[in-house]
Amino acid sequence: MMTDSISTSAQNVLGAGIAFEGLLPLSWREATPVDGLQQRAVQIANEEILRILSVLEERPQELADDHSAVAQELRRLDSKLDLVLDLIGRVLIHHEPPPPSLAVRLHARDLEWSDTRAPSPGSRIHVALYLCLNVPRPLTLSGRVRSVQPSADGFRTVMDIDDPGNAVAELLEKIIFVHHRRTVAQSRRGTGRDEAH
Repeated sequence: MMTDSISTSAQNVLGAGIAFEGLLPLSWREATPVDGLQQRAVQIANEEILRILSVLEERPQELADDHSAVAQELRRLDSKLDLVLDLIGRVLIHHEPPPPSLAVRLHARDLEWSDTRAPSPGSRIHVALYLCLNVPRPLTLSGRVRSVQPSADGFRTVMDIDDPGNAVAELLEKIIFVHHRRTVAQSRRGTGRDEAH
């Protein structure tokens, strides 16, 4: 369960405008037909990955400025857990390397990335996207390619994401929201430091 609670209406409004951006491992392939059981298995796997990421993303805000012994101990344990997850992720990645990292922008309803190759506009594809290498399992998204445009990196592809199911959609919107909010907060802290110097 995430500490950030936003209403469905707020998610719908924010989901179209905010994004999870970064250099993330991504691969794509042409879509092959899947039956209902395969589709449900993908939804279950995606939900499991997003729930794990949600737990890892939790950072109790009430402890942010708390200097008590309990808060300091929790931060110390959190750092140790991050280290263990990083080491486990590195071991797993050594055995099964992820695809190359690409410039990615993930919205609640679409996904865009830049690469030296691109699918055909209008084609249906499956995308494997690694949101966090500490959890070296990809999110699997299917959809239709909306557009392909030339870019500095080769091609910029935009894919409309198929309906991933209610649970996955809600978790994805929350993760995008938390990531965006954290990025903005880090940017503000960086600006504050720059202004102080």
